[in-house]
Amino acid sequence: MPHKPRTAMALTAIIGQTDARQVACLLYTALEGTPGIKPGIIGPDCPALSCVEALSAHLSKLAARGTTHAILVLDRPALARRLCTDLRISVAAPVGQAAGWQESALALAHTDIAILDLDEAGQPDFPAALPPHTFTYSENKAFADLTARNLRSFPGHTEFEAVATGQIRRIHLPVCGGFAVYHALCALSCGLCLGLELGQMARLLRVARGPAGCMEVLSIPAAYTVLLDRAGDLHSLERALTVARSFTARRLVCLLDCCGNDRPMEELAAQLADCVLPFGGERCPRQQAIIRGLDRAHPGDVLVLTGADGGAQERAFIRACAHNRALRQRQRT
Repeated sequence: MPHKPRTAMALTAIIGQTDARQVACLLYTALEGTPGIKPGIIGPDCPALSCVEALSAHLSKLAARGTTHAILVLDRPALARRLCTDLRISVAAPVGQAAGWQESALALAHTDIAILDLDEAGQPDFPAALPPHTFTYSENKAFADLTARNLRSFPGHTEFEAVATGQIRRIHLPVCGGFAVYHALCALSCGLCLGLELGQMARLLRVARGPAGCMEVLSIPAAYTVLLDRAGDLHSLERALTVARSFTARRLVCLLDCCGNDRPMEELAAQLADCVLPFGGERCPRQQAIIRGLDRAHPGDVLVLTGADGGAQERAFIRACAHNRALRQRQRT
């Protein structure tokens, strides 16, 4: 067995793809606000994740700079198993589709603490060689170590009560969508296993932000809501539109990025949204689709803009378009 590199910091592995990034952002917020802790995220695109040696060297540099906790976002099954086998991982949690990866189940056997979602339908039969300490979370199973109850979802935030042994705290999460509860439960579970207090994390998560472009509510001067979501496949599109529908007062409009042969995406969007405005490829450009969508928006509508995140420039463009439209409406009245 290869020698496990030693590091002075605690390593937390969040195993998965989009869901893992969101959990990592929430956990980072909880760690960053805790006195005496200096966290760092090593994301899935970091060159240091190319091999164990490169990652060990990167971790040594972080430790020299005073980093106390490193969050590793591992988005490939083989990568997760290799790193969890060769490094000393304090806490590891497979989230979202990663719960169905056989490799992630094997990786958990080499970690100190495994965080498991009891509600994940695709969860495999984990091997008997799990770590001595396994921490579980659930939305509806009272026997889990951490549960959520009294869930309420709003256009700009989600609320629920987090219940752990001897502790109950109201969680106000500035991320929309019921699925964000699972991201928060996973992050809270990791924090509890790392020694954080539930009450302290509850206060810190009030100002948490998920990754840009992941069910992101854009602040605009209008009575309608604009959501940004990458939604590059059927699963993520269905989830984004289903969540948006749950708090849509009037119409749900999908500005759908169709750069290739996306007929299945268009058909799904047509089933779930009241109006679909496809763009990209041979269709109209992205900015033109945004202008069309905003021009047709009414109070109470929710507009979901899918596709690659356009960054700060696109957000400024959307806000400017919404502002100009509001000025034109006031001039007409």
